[in-house]
Amino acid sequence: MSLTVAYGFIYSNELQGRSLSNDQYLEIMYGSMLGRASDAPGKAYWLNLMRNGMSKYNVLVGFVGSNEFDRICRDFGIRKRVVPPLRLGYFCNNPLMV
Repeated sequence: MSLTVAYGFIYSNELQGRSLSNDQYLEIMYGSMLGRASDAPGKAYWLNLMRNGMSKYNVLVGFVGSNEFDRICRDFGIRKRVVPPLRLGYFCNNPLMV
């Protein structure tokens, strides 16, 4: 799954219309990107970043760029494209990427 495909899912009209809390968003990310429920330390890490201004888009980039997601892709023979580094100053202030 490339970032573009993941973005299309996460930013679909159907999902955006649900007005998800950060907590709910993270549960969807863990389930859809990593195929598992969140773990308490990992979820606390992401929630803290989001409380301090990290956009949902950058959370998506973080999941796609994670070692765990890399392993899942390798296990299924999926070749990933390189994810651009987080640009917090741009994405946190860009209303299209919140």
